[in-house]
Amino acid sequence: MPLNPRHDRQSGISPSARRKGPVALRNRLTLLFFILAAGTVGGALACVKSRDAALGERAARISQGSDLLSFDPYFKLESPSFNIQRNVFDALTDVDANMKLAPGLAERWELKSPTVWEFTLRRGVTFHGGQPFSADDAVYSIRRAMDWKLSRVKSEIPTVRRVEALGGSLLRVETTMPDAILPLRLASILILNRASCEPAVRQYGDDWLATHANGTGPYRVLDWRKDVRCELIANDRFWGRKPTVRRLDFIPTSSDATRLTALHGGDIDLMINVPPAFVDYAARVGGYRILKRPGLRLIYLGLDVGRDKTPGVAASPPNPLKDLRVRRAIAAAVDNRLIVEKIMRGNAVPADQLFPPGVIGYDPSIELERPNLELAKKLLNEAGYPGGFTVCLDGTNDRYVNDAAILQAVASLLARAGIAVQVNAQPKASFFPLEERGGCSFFMLGWADTNGDGAGTFDHLLHTAAPGGGYGESNTSTQYSNPELDRLDEAASREFDPVKRNALLQAANRLAMHDLVHIPLHFQMDLYAVSNRIQWSPRRDTEVRGLDLKWADGEKGEVRRVK
Repeated sequence: MPLNPRHDRQSGISPSARRKGPVALRNRLTLLFFILAAGTVGGALACVKSRDAALGERAARISQGSDLLSFDPYFKLESPSFNIQRNVFDALTDVDANMKLAPGLAERWELKSPTVWEFTLRRGVTFHGGQPFSADDAVYSIRRAMDWKLSRVKSEIPTVRRVEALGGSLLRVETTMPDAILPLRLASILILNRASCEPAVRQYGDDWLATHANGTGPYRVLDWRKDVRCELIANDRFWGRKPTVRRLDFIPTSSDATRLTALHGGDIDLMINVPPAFVDYAARVGGYRILKRPGLRLIYLGLDVGRDKTPGVAASPPNPLKDLRVRRAIAAAVDNRLIVEKIMRGNAVPADQLFPPGVIGYDPSIELERPNLELAKKLLNEAGYPGGFTVCLDGTNDRYVNDAAILQAVASLLARAGIAVQVNAQPKASFFPLEERGGCSFFMLGWADTNGDGAGTFDHLLHTAAPGGGYGESNTSTQYSNPELDRLDEAASREFDPVKRNALLQAANRLAMHDLVHIPLHFQMDLYAVSNRIQWSPRRDTEVRGLDLKWADGEKGEVRRVK
């Protein structure tokens, strides 16, 4: 269905708290800001509540730190976007709340030969636009995910060679080599309707899919006003369990102050990524509870190790980041434990490797030598940079928890070793395209293997880029290539024995940490503020699905058909 992009902003009402000492003044000023902000947004909130009444549906309001970038499910691999898309679209397979493989639009699957899988699809499934779902839609979707030049999900299915429909409810997928986790990989490929999408894209171009969402999921799009809110309404023809909460409002607000004011006013039911500095505040707001759990998302520093002339080092060539001693010096100088303590307020876990416990490929033996400022200076001197060098550090200021503050902290820590860092913090809408086209030398990103398997990290980020082959699609700014890591990654894909497969991914993990193309900082703690109005428990993969929500009082709201 068509959507309605529009630019605007939204606010809320403030919390308050009393502190002693020098912090008290800052908190009183913060409180004053909240009170002043509240006066400007009361009318907006009243309009929202009036809309609820007009629609006849009670909405669960979900506060995200940013909006989705597009409704095209292959345009970006980005959690705020996927959070919304996953309520609208289905995949052939699914991952449950504990990261276990589950059926989706495919009821079952079978390995017919080492390189051929067959999927039996559900019958009687209907798209939001009324079209029946069939294997032809799956063929169209997987091929587009593989072949579209802007697809960011092709690294999710790097082994797929051929896909064909064997009748309306049978799908055959052929791979280039045995792939033990193909069904798990397909959980990331959301299914489009061929009958509506193919002719529209032919006539209007690929951008048509950015604002037209026709899925088979439990919710359909009611309205999307860019950077204001995305409203979803229950799909009454959904093939699975029907939503108890019939309407979801995803509210994208990058301002932490605005999010906290709305929380205090009771205008949020679920806040994702509560700012660590305000966890104590939020915990004291009546009617809410704070949920914490160790997360999967790694925040890391990426480095260009492949180019002599690199965009973020004006004096290059040479590119100092190509020297392993320089990368080791950066890792030694960046005290990630200090960042966790001071900036994340303890609401993160320091990382010395690519995976947290519980993800296949995690290796408890890996430990980096840091912090060690003297070692950092010694390594820089050995590499020929006794006076350091100047480099630009790119990253976001509206995507990850405290991202802009972390960038500044990294710059300060590296300055002690003699490396002059110019911080370029920018909105994700600007940063992601910059990084994806290879425009960065030194950058900060986040990554999570939300299916619990570490292969995605190597397939996307570290495998030698193979244009058209799916591998290394996110290896544009790092330009890393190591044939041994490629071998380990591909061998893990072919290995059906879980113990042997884990050992191969662990070996790849150790090699990646030796080469330090990515310097891990921390794993984010998943922090949520949950209204007592709803019943909800977080998923391990951090996805927010409306099907998991229930009203605490059992209210479903008056059902009114929304056209």
